[in-house]
Parts: sequence; C-alpha cells; structure tokens
Amino acid sequence: KQVKRFFDRLKARKPTAFKKSLLEASQFQRGNITRRTLKGLDFQGRNFAPYTPEYADFRRQEGRPLRPDLNFTGQMLGAMTIEASPSRGRIFFTRTAEGTKALGNDKKRPFFAISAKDEVKIAEIFVDRLLRELGV
Repeated sequence: KQVKRFFDRLKARKPTAFKKSLLEASQFQRGNITRRTLKGLDFQGRNFAPYTPEYADFRRQEGRPLRPDLNFTGQMLGAMTIEASPSRGRIFFTRTAEGTKALGNDKKRPFFAISAKDEVKIAEIFVDRLLRELGV
C-alpha cells in the first residue's frame, strides 16, 4: 500500500513522466506483437495453428505464404496503434474492421496478449524510462 501511495503521489506531481514511460512500454509491446505475429508465433512463442485446407488453398491461389502469420494485406497489423495517459498505456486498432478481424484471429491464434516474460520486459522499460524522466 505504501508503494502504491508513493506512486500515486508521484504520478500526480509528474504526469508527463508517467505518460512518456507508458508510451515507450506500449510501443515496445506493439512492436513485440507485430514481430511475433509475422514470425507465425502466438503470444507465448508457440507456432500458430495451421490454416484450414480450404483457406490454405485460397492463399496459395492468391500467391500468399502458407505459414500462418495473420498477414494477408497488412491492414490489420498496420491498424494497431498505441496511446497513453498518466495512468495507463493502451494498444488498440484504429479501424473497427481491423479490430474485428483481430478479434476473430485471436480466438484461434492468440497473438494479442502479454506473456509473463513480456510483462517483465515491459515493467523494465517503464521503470527505466520513468527513472530517466525523473532524473534519478
């Protein structure tokens, strides 16, 4: 409780430092999601489930790779963006159609999540940036 109170007081005095720190951590995770997804890996680093034979055939006809990477036109991952306030960072899709696509993809091939390993790295990035912003 004391640590939370300390951070709450600090956040009230230095909201810009928190916002910048959350933006940097969110940007890292956005890039992490994109890199992983394009490699065909879910949020835990496992290979995506294969495409159905019908969809694989469709992709073949369209000249697209058959390894699942959730990328057909690039619009879904391209629509992923970030924002931050002094109290939270957010990764989201700017277009409803791309968000709907992502939701459908995430059910069978979970890509839009944070693993325990990611949490540690995100926290490190946040704290490092916050300390730099605060001049510590």
